[in-house]
Amino acid sequence: MINEGKKSGDPLANLIHDMNFEKNQITVLLEDPDIEDTEEMVSVNLDIYETAFMNAKMYYDNKKKNAVKEQKNI
Repeated sequence: MINEGKKSGDPLANLIHDMNFEKNQITVLLEDPDIEDTEEMVSVNLDIYETAFMNAKMYYDNKKKNAVKEQKNI
């Protein structure tokens, strides 16, 4: 179904990179919100059973945790 959407040019289907129904996750490619005027894509895992708010919260919490780890390593 996703491949058919990609072939027909469906913009939402083109965002989906991977689907893992065993983990209830899909991976989408989105533009990096921190970098303006770029076409660089960021891979984001979404839990299909969570709300958009919770998925965003998990993404930014994970991003913050990784930034703290990076600062500790430096």
